[in-house]
Amino acid sequence: MRDDIDLRIGSPVDPVPSSVKAALERGYNAHRYISARGLPECRAACANWYRTTRGVESIDDASVLPVAGTKMLIGLLPLWLGLDSSSVIVIPRLHYPTYEAGAALVGAQVIAEDDVERWPENASLIWLNSPRNPDGAINGRDYLQRAIERARQLNAIIVQDECYSAFDWTSEGDDPTASILSIPGATRPGGGVLALYSMSKQSNMAGYRAGFVAGDSSIIEQLGTRWGTYGLVLSQPVQYAMIDALANTEAVSEQQRIHARRRSALQEAFERWGMVFSEDNVGGFFLWGHAPGENAESVVQRLADLGILTRTGAAYGDETHTYVRISIAASDAQVADAVERLHHDADRLV
Repeated sequence: MRDDIDLRIGSPVDPVPSSVKAALERGYNAHRYISARGLPECRAACANWYRTTRGVESIDDASVLPVAGTKMLIGLLPLWLGLDSSSVIVIPRLHYPTYEAGAALVGAQVIAEDDVERWPENASLIWLNSPRNPDGAINGRDYLQRAIERARQLNAIIVQDECYSAFDWTSEGDDPTASILSIPGATRPGGGVLALYSMSKQSNMAGYRAGFVAGDSSIIEQLGTRWGTYGLVLSQPVQYAMIDALANTEAVSEQQRIHARRRSALQEAFERWGMVFSEDNVGGFFLWGHAPGENAESVVQRLADLGILTRTGAAYGDETHTYVRISIAASDAQVADAVERLHHDADRLV
C-alpha cells in the first residue's frame, strides 16, 4: 500500500543549516533570566536583516522584538493592544485563519477587505500578509503606501505578516519583496506600522518557534513590557540560533533554489492534471488553483484518491468554494512521487 503524500501544510522538511546547531550550543549556558526585549545582539541582528535584505534603513535595535513564534504574536496581538468587543479588525479577503482567531479572543468584529478605501472608519487593527497565505499574492509598494496612509487616517495600527518574504518567485536578487517598513516614514515612532518575520520558512526552523516583530518603537516597547510581565521570552539558545540564521544568506539562497525547483515540478504536473492557478500566485509556500467546472471538495477528494492530500480554500476565505491550496513544502522524493501519480492519472483521463 502506497503512502499518502501530505501537501496540506507548509511545514519545512529540510534540515536546518548546520551552523544553527553550532549557534544553539554557544547559547546553551542560559542560567540567568534574560530580558523579554531579547538579547542586544539578537535585536541588532533582526534590525540588520531588515536593513540589508529589505532596504529598511531607518530601523534600529529599539524597533525590534524577538518572539516565540509569530503565530503566537498574531493570535495574541489584539489582547496585548487592549482591543475588545467594541473593536474592529480588518483582515485580507483571503487570509491565514489565526488573524480571525486573534479577533475572536477579544470578541472583536472582523471585516475581510483588501480595498483600502473600504476599510471602516472605526478600524483599530489592520492585518496585511505578503506573500499571502493561501494564494501567494504580493503587496506592491504603491498598495503599501496607500494602506499606510489610510490606516493613519483611521488612527489604526497596521501590521504586515512577512514570514514568506524570502520566497517571491518573481523577484530578482536586487529587487526583494517589498516590506511595509521600506515605505518612507513607515518606521517613525508613533506611526502605527509593524512587520512580522519568521525563521520557520527561510531556515526550516518551524519547531524552534523563532521570529520577531519590527517597526514602531513605541508599540515595540509596550509589547516588550507585556512580554516580561507574562514570561513570554524567547529562550537564549534559540536567540543565538536566530542570530546565525539571519546572517546565513547562503543557506537561505540554497533553500530558495530547492523550493523553486519543487514548486515548478508540482505546478507543471498539476496543470497537466487539469488545474488552473491564479495569476497572483507568485510567492510563498502554496499553489492556489482550481479545476474548471468542479468544486473544491471534489478536487480534494479526487487527489486524495491518488494519495495526494490537499486542502480546500474555504478555511482561508475562498467564498467561491472552488479553490484548493497545495503546499510545496515536501521532500524531493515526495514531489517526484506526486508528479508521477498526477501524470499517470492525467494520461488515464485522456
